[in-house]
Amino acid sequence: VTGVQTCALPILPKPFATVGVAIGEPLAVPATASEEDLEAARRELERRLAALETRARALALGQG
Repeated sequence: VTGVQTCALPILPKPFATVGVAIGEPLAVPATASEEDLEAARRELERRLAALETRARALALGQG
């Protein structure tokens, strides 16, 4: 996507590695969101990402 900046770097697993992938629901934030709404969305996104990381780690360890 043109013009989108990201801090996510691709991570390529070693051949034959076990990986876990978790995909969450989109988080919609209106363009007209107030500073308070943006902060609430940021906290929600942080919470969701932490939960997804936990889920992906469990899947990679065969606990999913």
